[in-house]
Amino acid sequence: MEDGQGKVYGAVIAWVNENGYECAGPMFNIYHVSPHETQNPDEFVTEVCYAVR
Repeated sequence: MEDGQGKVYGAVIAWVNENGYECAGPMFNIYHVSPHETQNPDEFVTEVCYAVR
């Protein structure tokens, strides 16, 4: 896992826990700009999605 992604996942889970939510299913990513569109990682755009309750 890329270091940046790990930091994002950790920050999202921390926010979920600190705000009284809990995960309600598997997480998923939406890749708006991925390695299929560009080889420059600075241009990647990934939406990190968690179902919560």
